[in-house]
Amino acid sequence: MGFTGNSDNEDGYDSWGRERIMRYLAALGRLVRSPVAREACVNIWLKEFSYTHGLLKNLGYPQIYQIETTNHCPFTCNMCPRTHAMTRPLGHMDMGLFRDIIDQVRPAWQVDRSLGAPAIGLWHFGEPVVYQHFADSIEYCHDRGLNVDISTNPSVWTERRIDQMLDLGVDNLYVMVDGMDDDTSIAIRGAAASFLRGERNLRELLGKKVARGLKRPHVLINMVKQPRNAHQWQQFTSYWTGVEGVDSVHLSGYSSFAGDLVQLNTIGSELAWRDKTEGNARQIYMSRFPCFYPWHSISVTWEGKVVPCCRDYNASDVLGDLRTESLVHIWNGARMRQLRLEHRRGKITTPLCARCKERSAEIGLPGRFYPISKLLRALAELKA
Repeated sequence: MGFTGNSDNEDGYDSWGRERIMRYLAALGRLVRSPVAREACVNIWLKEFSYTHGLLKNLGYPQIYQIETTNHCPFTCNMCPRTHAMTRPLGHMDMGLFRDIIDQVRPAWQVDRSLGAPAIGLWHFGEPVVYQHFADSIEYCHDRGLNVDISTNPSVWTERRIDQMLDLGVDNLYVMVDGMDDDTSIAIRGAAASFLRGERNLRELLGKKVARGLKRPHVLINMVKQPRNAHQWQQFTSYWTGVEGVDSVHLSGYSSFAGDLVQLNTIGSELAWRDKTEGNARQIYMSRFPCFYPWHSISVTWEGKVVPCCRDYNASDVLGDLRTESLVHIWNGARMRQLRLEHRRGKITTPLCARCKERSAEIGLPGRFYPISKLLRALAELKA
């Protein structure tokens, strides 16, 4: 990828190279035009600086990576720790608590490194469309200047939810399709995950989106790679690519979450020899350095408990409680500072982090806004 010597393009760059340049130019344009993007740029720089120099008190402000509006879920996914070991109570986030949490978040804190629109993910270990206050939560985020992302399986959508997702303008809709027939889908996600029913619902949403000329939801169709659907990876990509209303199609990497469950580790081990991709090499590289999550973001359970990242399925490492504490206080509170110290020293006693083999997995390592971070990692690699 990138520069190709035999490209048909005059400048020698393939389409990926052009796309990357256009993204950078778009980000630069937003930086010039948008006060939120400028504030976000400073905040991200401060977080990358704090990580690079091992500061226990983070100079930047937190991104909420996920809010778990509910942990109710009709699926029993074989790759989800919720199926095998989640013991915490089930429930729906109180709408008053939801509003209070959103009110504490500045839009600039929710801008990612591409300097795109401020966005928040309304999921964690549940199916977002079954949330009792689904529509109200999306409207409230939009009123506060936040885009809404949800990850969902279409086999449980109702016509009402489909219309709400279109009418409310859910911004990014991550549609999980882990099998291309009922047998495969149900084997992976359980009896509720009918491919045929899910496809019918998805096609209905796409048809209405196209007929109404809507740009939102931005529909991203994903299949999580694992041994049980390996025979359908190519079929999945070719089947959904080019479908009108679909914005992108992805084969997503597998996660073992906290690495403490035999069922998930077994799937991961079997997949590893089948799928020797660049993603595996990337994860091995990132594992050589402290995890960026403690300096980057937090996740919130439906009860308002703050946990270090999206892998804490049982709220085993609670950093604070947003029912009684503020987000800013928790971000630099005693428990969070202790977690950063463990990562800085490389002596991790927190079980969740000690077992994890997927450091910084979704967010990557810093360096885009504070390039010294990349330089120091390069020097460390040379010395190794």
